[in-house]
Amino acid sequence: MPETAAPEPASPPATPGDALALTGPDRPLGPETPADPGGAQPQPARPSGLAVPAAVAPALGPSARTALAQAILTVDQEAIYRRSRWGQRAEAEIAEQSRKVAADNDTAFAALVADEDALTRARATLDPAEFRRRATAFDERVTAVRQERDNARLALARQADRDRALFFQAAGPVLTSVMEQRGALLVLDQRTVLISAETIDVTAATIAALDAALGDGSDIVAAAIADEEAAAARPAPAADADAAAPAAATGNDTLPAAATPTDATPAPAPDRAP
Repeated sequence: MPETAAPEPASPPATPGDALALTGPDRPLGPETPADPGGAQPQPARPSGLAVPAAVAPALGPSARTALAQAILTVDQEAIYRRSRWGQRAEAEIAEQSRKVAADNDTAFAALVADEDALTRARATLDPAEFRRRATAFDERVTAVRQERDNARLALARQADRDRALFFQAAGPVLTSVMEQRGALLVLDQRTVLISAETIDVTAATIAALDAALGDGSDIVAAAIADEEAAAARPAPAADADAAAPAAATGNDTLPAAATPTDATPAPAPDRAP
């Protein structure tokens, strides 16, 4: 009797796992992929990028945008100083003082150059001891003039810093008033904002309010200077005076000591100030 071939075993029924193995976890089930016999619906394809659900980031309606625009304001902090009456007055004064300091520097430099030339010409007729004495005196004068010119430049820088600091100190309440009048909750400097709508910029309105409230600020600055001078005129407390006594006994070591020439050659005049 001829042998008959044994029947092949039946394949197990397909499962959703087999479908995912064929399609991959990121591919949707196609029409040719068998569905789950249990009635489970195939999972939708997962996007390759991140998406923000609409419920998390809803679009702002007109009323929300209006409320947000009213809550936040921006100002150009540099512009409210430079374009205000106070800032324009301060910058004009600094420019005038700068021209005066530059002219005084030129005068002092020319005088030192003339003295140096005269000392050089007189060297041939002076004995070495007298020439060294005059050269030492010239060195001391160069040091004193240099210190005087440095002090003038520092005083000018302090004047500019004081005017600016007093302005922003006085501008705080005015800016607060502008914010409250517009019902805002926050005022930002435009330099800290990447991009914003022009409707929230209150720079011009702030400048107008500052000019009306503060004027050119000259009275405020004069009062501050008077307070500083009065405070400087008051004697120091006893503890501070005792602490400063040792330093005074050793002399002021912050100023450069006059150089004594070692070769009977006068020191050159300082470089001309810019």
